[in-house]
Amino acid sequence: MKCAMLGCLAIGLAFTSAPVSAQYPTRVVYVSETEHGDVFEKQVASAVKSRVSATTRYALGEAHIAELELAIVCMDITTVTTNVQGDVCTYIIHYWPNELTGLSCALGAPVVLPQLELERTFFR
Repeated sequence: MKCAMLGCLAIGLAFTSAPVSAQYPTRVVYVSETEHGDVFEKQVASAVKSRVSATTRYALGEAHIAELELAIVCMDITTVTTNVQGDVCTYIIHYWPNELTGLSCALGAPVVLPQLELERTFFR
């Protein structure tokens, strides 16, 4: 299961590492988070925004002009169970093509990652 989560994360974040060339125009990405998210969710969203901003192929933008939306939701897992502590986050990437708006879709299934994996990925 750990390999599956890491594989999904690698696919989901592959867009932050591709080189730019004439055939790959800059894509606008909007990173969304819940309005009432906890501190950890805001830290994760900020780290993701930093990773996207560090690329030349992708640029952060507003929701109404973005072609890709990365929706992030985090929660304290202790609200569900007392056996586990920490936060867990889920994310999904939505594609909103500018030219063909009727063909918008989710890229893959929602991915759930525990706090430890998120810290290893985004807070190195």
